[in-house]
Amino acid sequence: SWHTSGQPLDALVLNAGVGYTGKKDVRRTSDGFEISVGTNHLGHFLLTNLLLPDLEATGAAGTTDGAPRIVVTASEVHDP
Repeated sequence: SWHTSGQPLDALVLNAGVGYTGKKDVRRTSDGFEISVGTNHLGHFLLTNLLLPDLEATGAAGTTDGAPRIVVTASEVHDP
């Protein structure tokens, strides 16, 4: 797996995109959160926190050009 390979983590791109469909029945995660909140926000938060030590280690080791980056994308689905 990547985590045991020793490769640096230069960037983390968070690109999950689940949108609310407007249906009457609200889809939920196994923890009870509405599916788009669970995927697009809480999932990004969890993954970032799990990989943050690896990003920090890459930056501290100076193995890449510049500091590691975290990029979060969004879409116009969130625009009112």
